[in-house]
Amino acid sequence: IVQQDGARVVIVLGREALAEADRLPDGMPVINSLFLTPPATRRPNTTGFYLAAPVVEYLDLVRKQVPSIRTIAVLGSPDQLKLLAGDGMPGVSLYGVRDSIELVEKLKEITDVDAILLLPNASLLTAAVMVEAGLVSFKKSIPLLGVSERQVNEGALLALVGDVDDLGRSIGELASGILTGKTVRFTPPASPRHFDLYLNRETARKMGIKLPAGLLKMAKKVYP
Repeated sequence: IVQQDGARVVIVLGREALAEADRLPDGMPVINSLFLTPPATRRPNTTGFYLAAPVVEYLDLVRKQVPSIRTIAVLGSPDQLKLLAGDGMPGVSLYGVRDSIELVEKLKEITDVDAILLLPNASLLTAAVMVEAGLVSFKKSIPLLGVSERQVNEGALLALVGDVDDLGRSIGELASGILTGKTVRFTPPASPRHFDLYLNRETARKMGIKLPAGLLKMAKKVYP
């Protein structure tokens, strides 16, 4: 709890505190953060910041830096697609899946795209699914766009990961605004303002994808 001159705001970091926050009075403003996507809540006075990158961030990056990637297939749950992809955009095909089995089946069906983006979801992207996704990716020579540094280390071409330091600044700025009168009622959660880029140079080499020097300089880390 952060308070100033009688005003208070609750900052919730992680799932363990969610249940407690949901029991707070509706008038108490709550900021959620450090979640990949916004957690479900019925509280009307709740907002926050999530870590996942919207699809448009990937699209902008590859169109500017990797022009050989013109079309992207995006797979995730319907809720994730709505949050991170909206109604879609040119060059992006959206595939809603209900479980990991359907995700793998859809991966095997996809053709004629330049890259595949798997949206972050722990129940869908199990260790077994990621192994299968990697096999499909290299068999079809279609690179995976990951959502974590670990996925890049394991073979995804690249990933955009929310900048945690800047996220902390965003939380502080919002909390300060609330303490001085800003309302968050009906304010939707927001994605990070900045992202860390991770690249896998070996994957790019095997798939014949040229990574420009400028892109390599942008990366926080390049594997291997």
